[in-house]
Amino acid sequence: MSVPSGNGARLPAPFIVGASRSGTTLLRLMLDAHPAIAIPGETHFYQAVLAVDPARADWVDAVIGAIVGSHAWADYAMDAEAFARAARAARPREAADVVRTFYRMYAARFGKTGWGDKFPGNVPSMRGIARMLPEARFVHIIRDGRDVAASLREMWWRPGDSYASCIEYWAETVRTARAEARAGFPYHELRYEDLVRDPERELRAICAFLGIAYEPAMLEYHRGARSRIGEMRDWDFFGRFVPREVLIGIHERTSEPPSAERVGRWRAEMSEADAAECARAAGGLLEELGYR
Repeated sequence: MSVPSGNGARLPAPFIVGASRSGTTLLRLMLDAHPAIAIPGETHFYQAVLAVDPARADWVDAVIGAIVGSHAWADYAMDAEAFARAARAARPREAADVVRTFYRMYAARFGKTGWGDKFPGNVPSMRGIARMLPEARFVHIIRDGRDVAASLREMWWRPGDSYASCIEYWAETVRTARAEARAGFPYHELRYEDLVRDPERELRAICAFLGIAYEPAMLEYHRGARSRIGEMRDWDFFGRFVPREVLIGIHERTSEPPSAERVGRWRAEMSEADAAECARAAGGLLEELGYR
């Protein structure tokens, strides 16, 4: 499902969203391998940026602080003072100008002019981001909620210990993204299962949605994945120390070519009772999406 839209002279900016463990990192690496686009690991700053009151006398400093203050800031390998100077020198008229300076500086590190974003937590902020950045193009990747639940239960940030709590998070994320998209901003949906089975077809569709040329280099994303993922640093995640080794380890499979072997992993990992628990928690949405 795609809704194209123009954005003036600015390059389209893909914003990858979806439930955690749905393939957002895989898709980020694929698009980041495009010779014109650079996408940082995860931006955890939009909630704080969107909360800045534009009527504040110090709104520029507040937006800069929201970006630099993110626990993922070190992952971007950017000097905070240099960014602040560049953001002020650009004579920003609104928060979007400060945000664009961040992305432009990040992309320049790789000799690129286009940029994008990836963060599952941006789902509830999609409308706010779309209002701020008209060039944003939202790409929502959806995966079988049972596979998401099976993967999430292994993660330190899991929403709960049960399959039900994990698949309920998945269902809420999918429904929220679709509800946000009803605002009419550019929005494209794809399935993780389709992406790993026929990546070229899905990437061509995404490029058409973005209005950019398809590049075969995107299929070779895995060759540079280790380096790109390796940019992650230790996180102070709301008072919890998370070492970079843990963060990097979560994405170790991205250094391999796309594979469909993890599709339907829930069948081998869930008991009949576990599967029934998922069906009770999110059976309606699974059915609606064709995950029978």
